[in-house]
Formats: sequence, structure tokens, C-alpha cells
Amino acid sequence: MSTTTHAAISSEPLIPRPELLLRPSTLRQAWDFGVVSADTYPFNAPYRAVRSSPERQPPGRVPRLLSIVFATLIHYGDPCWDPDTRTIRFRDGWTNIMNTLGMYASKPSRDIINGCLAKMMRFPVPSTHQCIAVKDLDLDAGRPASKTVTLTEEYVQACQRNLREVSLVTLHDLTGALELDLYTLAALYAPDDGQLRIARTFLNRLLPGGRRRIGCDPQRERMFNALNAAQDRWLYTMDKETDMVVITGRGAAATPSDDRTVTLA
Repeated sequence: MSTTTHAAISSEPLIPRPELLLRPSTLRQAWDFGVVSADTYPFNAPYRAVRSSPERQPPGRVPRLLSIVFATLIHYGDPCWDPDTRTIRFRDGWTNIMNTLGMYASKPSRDIINGCLAKMMRFPVPSTHQCIAVKDLDLDAGRPASKTVTLTEEYVQACQRNLREVSLVTLHDLTGALELDLYTLAALYAPDDGQLRIARTFLNRLLPGGRRRIGCDPQRERMFNALNAAQDRWLYTMDKETDMVVITGRGAAATPSDDRTVTLA
């Protein structure tokens, strides 16, 4: 693997990582692992709602996690997913993965998800592959198992490209949207036995508010501590000399060779 510099994620394909094979479908039942698609994860979704403008993209963790829920159910062909109609029924597969992520714990949280799904019918997903995600919703049925969300054909196709594995337990433990974004960047681009280096100027273009928060020492320390505690695959640090976030595979050398280093700048 050679050193790769990305001017923007949207202009470059994923770096091949043959060592990261997706787990067999028989292991999905416990819902410990899911998949993320580089084409549908909404890196550019706002982190907070803008009160004066309710007609905005849904903010925060929910749209990010929903993109992973959709990609996981589609990839593993869960029984709650009907590929012919592109419809997800809110049955066991849906509720199990949502519970693993802590998204179905209360009625207020379910209301937030329903509101997010409704907005995903009106606004393109702010991702590498921008398209409307949700074609139709039926949330009025009395029984949860009768509720459905139907996805657009274009979005379903995008959900099946450029997939990488993520830990659903780790996603549950990361409470901030920026933490989710940094974890997802590692899942998509970081070599397990190498290093991913991300320029703070790149984060400023890609992640709303990312550069400001990473530039604040106390916030950055709390965020990196949370990321390092939530998983044991990568180590997150800051190289102040080069002004880069450094994500190093736990099995990598302290200073990986150039052919095991990926740079986003």
C-alpha cells in the first residue's frame, strides 16, 4: 500500500484493504458488527439542529447511525429487509440492531428517529453519493412490526458499495457525532498495521465544526480518550507539529513505513 493523499473523499476510491474481509453472515445474529458504506455515510450532516431553520438536514448521531443500520440490514439480507420492494419492516432485525445502538430505548428516541426518516424523504443524504434515501414511510400502523420504511433504488445501490466493517458496540459507546465520524474514517481508510493521518484543514472541509473542536485541547483530549477507550483497534493522537490527527493501528510500529501510511489532506 503506497502513501495516498486525498484532496477530498468524494474524488478518490476507497483504498483496497483485502485483510478486512466482512464477517460471515452467520455471525451477524448477535448484532455485534455492522457495515458502513463510504458512499452513504453522511459525513457532512450538521452536528446540531438549527432552531431558526427546521427545514434542514437531520443533525447529530441519528442520520449517521441510520446509514449504518440500512447498509447492515441490506448487506446481510436480514428477513426484515425485502430487496424486491426495497422495504424494511420494523421487525426483529430492525429492532435488534436499533437496540444494540441504543436508539430504541424510549418513545422520545423513537420519535426522533421517525422525524429523521421523514426528513430523509425530502433532503438528499449529505454524503459522497448524494441522493434521497427514503421513498416512502408507514409509521402509523399500531403494531411496531407493521411499520415500514421503503428506500430509493439509487440509495440501496449506494449502500452496497465500498463497505467496511464497524463494531456496533463501539458505535453505541461513542456519544458525539464527531467521534462517530473519526471512528468511521478509521474504519474506511486506516490500515490495521499502519497509520491514517488526517490534516486538520481536511477535517474543516469534511466535518462541520471538526477543526474547531480538534483545535481545542481539552475537547480534543476528551474526544480522543473516549475513542481510545471505546475500541482497541486504533490509537488516536494529535501531531501538533504537522497539525494532523494521527490514527495508528494497535498492531502497527510506532512509526509505520510510508507504504503503510495513508494521508487525508
